[in-house]
Order: sequence, then structure tokens, then C-alpha cells
Amino acid sequence: FIFNAIKGCTKNSQTLYAGCTSYNYQYEAAIQSAEAHTYFPVTNSQAGNLVVGSYVSVGYAGNNNGAENRDRGHATVHSYADDVKILSIETLDENNMAVYLDLPEENAFSTAPHVYTEEFSAPIILSTMHWWSGSTDAVRGRHDGSLGSNTDGKHPYRVQGREYMVGGYIVASDTVMDLQADYTKKVLVAPKGVAHSNADATIRSTYSDIGLIPAAEAGENADWWVGDFGIDMGAGSWWPSAEGSGSSQGAGDRVYAGGSGATSGMREYLQGGILGSGSGAGSAYLHCGGGLGLGLWNCLSCD
Repeated sequence: FIFNAIKGCTKNSQTLYAGCTSYNYQYEAAIQSAEAHTYFPVTNSQAGNLVVGSYVSVGYAGNNNGAENRDRGHATVHSYADDVKILSIETLDENNMAVYLDLPEENAFSTAPHVYTEEFSAPIILSTMHWWSGSTDAVRGRHDGSLGSNTDGKHPYRVQGREYMVGGYIVASDTVMDLQADYTKKVLVAPKGVAHSNADATIRSTYSDIGLIPAAEAGENADWWVGDFGIDMGAGSWWPSAEGSGSSQGAGDRVYAGGSGATSGMREYLQGGILGSGSGAGSAYLHCGGGLGLGLWNCLSCD
């Protein structure tokens, strides 16, 4: 927040750097073949959406009672290639391109559909994934910004040597939300030297209460745009403090409040946004729907 304000004269981080927030693609193999290769075939138009140097998985959808489930949390989505780098994208024929992956030949795969039953088969799919830590080390001179584009929504960026928005949440290790009956949320931070805990009573008795996230003006714990945020300099933590009107006003990021039933208990501090968060992502983005035990594919670094 502070360096965006000093260097960019803005509270809205996405006016400077979009981050990897519009890179949520899943493509079926453009060519089905029993032959094994270390590339994945996509159409020419699909190839234009993919970035050499970024990371993808290859596999097939989970079987949800005879229906496909392509959620990246399914192990099958990563069966053939698990979060590997795109090395190059080359012409395959006049209609298709080959996405070459960082795989040894012994891990080559076919694109023939995976057969679950006589009645149900799942096509082989490529799924974009988050970038790996350190991807912005290649930024020239290690200046602020992205390796490719600051605005295309496909690249993470760095500011003052720190990497942000790689396609998954930054999970604050010392900060949680305590949900209130009126849909507000207390922000509780573990002071230096205090053991981190997942027990509600321990958190309430040992963590510091640094701020209050307001409820949406629309009521019913609706999601809302962030107009402004508060910062506790002593704790080194922040919280959305005022509602805005959209992605171009104030901080311009989104609070996903957790729904009308979220009136008690603790929640993780899931910051920044993920592959498909789009214009709602940014430095002041906060997702309030994950319990303290949440650990999904998009829950990444601890801060």
C-alpha cells in the first residue's frame, strides 16, 4: 500500500500492475491421440491466451456421479503434468499449436480421453496455474513491475523486491477475522512473540484487535468494493475500512464477505486474489469465506 502510494500516487494497485488475475483457462486437447508427447495441443486462438514461462497442469476432470468436475482441487486435473512450466508454443498444423511442457520424455502423455465407465469418459484438459515463487526475479534490473506485461492480467509483479499476485491468495499467518453478528469483522493480529493459534478462545485472548471491517451498505453480508483501507503501522497489518463504488474508485478492490450465514467464528485472511479475480483483485482484496483450516490449491504463501 505505502509504496504504491509513494511511487504510483494511487491506492489502487491495479492501475499500476494487474497481477496474475485474468489467467483462468481450461482447454480440452484440440487433437485426441493415443500417441504420447510432452506437448499439449491447443487451437491457434487458445494458444494466444497462454504465456511461455507460466505454469499449467494437464489431466482430466473428476467423476462427479457421471458428470465432469474440473476444479483444480481434484488430483486428476494434475495427473499427467502437475504445475509445470510452458517451455515454448510452436506450430503443429494450420489450425493448432503445440504447448511444450517442462517434462521428461518418460512422463509423456496421450490425449485420448480418460475412460471412467462405458458411459462416461473425460477429455484431457490443460489448466493454467499460479506462477512459482521467484518468477519475477527475471525482471530486468529487478525493478518494480512484471516480467511481461503490467496490464494483461497474466503476470505477477514485484515492488521493492517483494513478489505479489502470482495467481493465488497471500495467506496472512498472523492475522485472522472474527465474524460478528452484525456482519462486521474484527481484525485480530498476533503480536510479535505470541504463538499463532487456530483456537478461537486463544486467539481472542492473546491477539490484538487492530480494526473493524464494516458490513456492506446493501446488507445481508453482501460483497462490496473497497474505497479505503486502514493500516496499523505497529502491527504491520491492514483492513478494508470504507466501502467504495467500483473498481475505479478508491482502492477499487473487492471484499468477498462470506454470505448471509457468516455471523460467527474465525476466518483466514486471504489477500490479493487468484487466477480469475479480474478487476476485483489487488492489494486491498480480501476473501472472508475460508475457515482457519482451509488449504486449497490457491492458498499460497504466508505473509
